[in-house]
Amino acid sequence: MSRKCIICGKPAGSREHLFPAAFGGRRVSKKIYCEVHNNALGIHVVALLEALEYFNAALGVRSDHRRSPKPYEVEVETGERFHVLRDQFDIAPPRPLRETPELVDRSATLKFSSKEQFYEWAESQRRDGYKVQKISESKFEKQYFSGPIKLSMEFGSEEFRRAIAYLGLTYLAHFYPDAARQSGLESIKLCVLGEEPVEDRVWWVDPHKITSCVSGEFMATHFVTVVIEEGGNSYAQVVFFGNLCLTVSLGSVQGVKPECVTTYINSTAESAAPDIDVKVAVSSGGIHLGSPEQGKEYLSKVIGGEIDHPVSQILKALADEHLNTEVEGIRRRLDDAQGQPKDVRENVLVEIVDEQGQRVFNHLHKGISELIERNRDFPAYIRAQLEELVAPDSDSPSGLSDAALTSLERGKIGLANEISRLHESGQLTDETLKLLLAGGLGCAAVLRPVLDDFQASLPQ
Repeated sequence: MSRKCIICGKPAGSREHLFPAAFGGRRVSKKIYCEVHNNALGIHVVALLEALEYFNAALGVRSDHRRSPKPYEVEVETGERFHVLRDQFDIAPPRPLRETPELVDRSATLKFSSKEQFYEWAESQRRDGYKVQKISESKFEKQYFSGPIKLSMEFGSEEFRRAIAYLGLTYLAHFYPDAARQSGLESIKLCVLGEEPVEDRVWWVDPHKITSCVSGEFMATHFVTVVIEEGGNSYAQVVFFGNLCLTVSLGSVQGVKPECVTTYINSTAESAAPDIDVKVAVSSGGIHLGSPEQGKEYLSKVIGGEIDHPVSQILKALADEHLNTEVEGIRRRLDDAQGQPKDVRENVLVEIVDEQGQRVFNHLHKGISELIERNRDFPAYIRAQLEELVAPDSDSPSGLSDAALTSLERGKIGLANEISRLHESGQLTDETLKLLLAGGLGCAAVLRPVLDDFQASLPQ
């Protein structure tokens, strides 16, 4: 089998990842690109990461070049930075001192999510030649968010679609090495190199028309399908996270029988887990490739809200997976405490509900906002007092006003009481627990004691 670079014909052997290592790709090849072109084409992985890195972090995808998953950094309106990893949202460590010279040789108050994070950061500064001394530390206080965190993600740029063409060409070269060196692919190679525009070579496809997509079990799975049609036209279809689907027209190849081969990449697998390749004849297992015109129609419907946005589907699947994991852990802890004394069971429940503080506040904020919206005839002073129950305070370490913190604690008691009642009576199913954490049942349980207190405080 040829070991010459498919771009320039020089010796290959760069050990490139077929699917980008940054997205959990584990399989490598030394038979496609020379070292120069493999390094140069790395810009396409950067383009993909700029659009999709959040999903990597939310799923806990570990790059093949890293020992652990990389968190996604979010900067909020106040300028504070946070790290997202799976379902955790933590304060990001301060920027390195080499990037913040204004902090050198002076005292400063810095925030850390834990002592471990501080010591790791301090050691990193020491390696850069800086000495960090801790003068004092304040008590850790949990921080809450009074509104949604805004993320900005851009898909479908020229660079993004060119990266899709690069993936398609790479997989065709892996499965059909001789065909990948034919002249009929010269144009797509120039496109991948940035010497020709993408134009209609790459288009979006509705994932609902692809049988292996939009299934929860495939959320952490990527697909790449290479299709050789009767007559030699070749295509590749790339699907990220089971929902973001694009097709690329690669060009014409000769001497290859009509067939399609699909590779399934489990992005959360460790290195020992192999990709799965499925090869079928085109006549018996054709794939919906779509067309540039259909792709434009699909995008128009997504933008117009006529069909589900694929990103929304991925985010919903992520939220469902995180919730399922949370419920499994809570159920285990409650069941383990079942035979313990009452005070032990109560302490376990208090710990569980305290860990769910952000969910409790979300219930509280949603319930109060809907109450105000439904009762627009409330006097202005009533509306103002209700709004104060969930008011933020940027000067408070918790991010909430004193009144909101009081409401939060009362809401936690309401949720704990409802969980305890249902668990003691044998009615706490997993579905019920999900509704308590992220549904109307939990919202009602949290609001009940808060509104009781509010009503009692009003003049009779």
